[in-house]
Amino acid sequence: MVSVWDYIELFFSWLFANAKGRDDKLFIRGPAFADLPDPTLTVESPDCGPSHSHMKPEHTPLGPTGANRFPTLTWTLSRPPPSTSSPSSPSAPPPSRSEGRDVVQEYLVVAEDPDAPMPTPITHGIYYGIPATRTSITPEDIELLADSGAGAGTGTTPKVTNDKNNSNLKGGFKRGANWNKTVYSGPRPLLNHGPHRYWYQVIALKEPLDRTVLSSPLATKKEIAQAIQGKVVGWGAWIGVYERKWE
Repeated sequence: MVSVWDYIELFFSWLFANAKGRDDKLFIRGPAFADLPDPTLTVESPDCGPSHSHMKPEHTPLGPTGANRFPTLTWTLSRPPPSTSSPSSPSAPPPSRSEGRDVVQEYLVVAEDPDAPMPTPITHGIYYGIPATRTSITPEDIELLADSGAGAGTGTTPKVTNDKNNSNLKGGFKRGANWNKTVYSGPRPLLNHGPHRYWYQVIALKEPLDRTVLSSPLATKKEIAQAIQGKVVGWGAWIGVYERKWE
């Protein structure tokens, strides 16, 4: 059934038809990535397929089948991070892939839509403090916990909570603030605005984030961008596509 809001969306889609492609404002284009213009991680989504695959209705908050489901992500080191050798030994060989994995101390994931008609990409999810031993994130991992203990609740079963001010997640890491302060907000592009690309960016860090500089109850993207300065040793991205058509 067509609603008044549908017509309002159509108007804004027409008005901002060319307000897309803010790729230069993506998180991975920030100052912390100046020395890493190209990806070093291969990121995939078993749920959706190769990068640039069309995301399924279950991954959106829309309609009867919309479950706002986070797409499972997996990643591997496609090439070693830059050598961490001291300047006094410039001839030292670059690290191998196994040595590169040892360099990584923590991962960070940022999901953004650069095609939203806004000055900067919309943030759909931020997850930090992901242990270096992990190479995937599932929808179950981003459920909120009552506290940071992996065994919080009865016995060893994590206790899930709906507290929107809590940052602790079931997967053993934390979430930052997205555009609507939820754990995750799935694709919901403007009606008839064309395909939107959702960038799921995985960032490898050589040092854990200094939590003392994250002053907000839910760390903001700006705070995290500042906290990773000098710590990034690699990144990769999986891109999902979603479009809402007038039918």
